[in-house]
Amino acid sequence: MCSSDLEDVSSTAVGMAGTAIAAMTHHTIAAAIMTDPSLDVVRKTTPLRVLSDTRTGAGVKEAYGVDVYPASVLYSTTQWLTQHATEATKLTRAMQRTMEWMRSHSVEEIYAKMPAAYKTADSQANIEGLKAFLETLSRSEEHTSELQSLR
Repeated sequence: MCSSDLEDVSSTAVGMAGTAIAAMTHHTIAAAIMTDPSLDVVRKTTPLRVLSDTRTGAGVKEAYGVDVYPASVLYSTTQWLTQHATEATKLTRAMQRTMEWMRSHSVEEIYAKMPAAYKTADSQANIEGLKAFLETLSRSEEHTSELQSLR
């Protein structure tokens, strides 16, 4: 889409999981950015065409030209970081430990620990989504080498 076409497109928030699934399956939206397991649930009942798929390492490579996708990002303002350096460090370390834990456990173990609010009724879709997600997780040493190449 070229920039002159943007006025022909409207956007709306449809949420995640159940609300996004409902919006797609009831055709109240024409397109969405979705992740598994929601996308897998929609694909089982609604014909659709995936325009870009970053749920796998191969898809990330095709879309962005890199092998890993930094899907978990922490955002903040400079002011908050300055005033809350300890909290920012703790939050960052918690994210790192979570990713390390996920890399060292099976998909089934991760699924068993997931809160119900993040699961759909289709447990197989949940597990397949987790498998695809784990394939795209980067390791901290990969971040280091990629960041160094940008400097």
